Amino acid sequence: MSTRTIIEINHDAINALLDADAFILPRLLIGLRSCSLDEKEREFLAARGIRVLGQRHHSESLTLPVE
Repeated sequence: MSTRTIIEINHDAINALLDADAFILPRLLIGLRSCSLDEKEREFLAARGIRVLGQRHHSESLTLPVE
């Protein structure tokens, strides 16, 4: 599958991802790999400073408003 995903990572979340005991990154990658991030997973990640801004097939266009 050729899905593209745009994510936003808060700087504090980057520090958490670098921690040896962090389990956020594997959970994020598993969800992104299967393109199966449901609302519960999105809320879990958002609470940790990671937001999925958009997903699309590589052949589609995506308009991403910046606020």
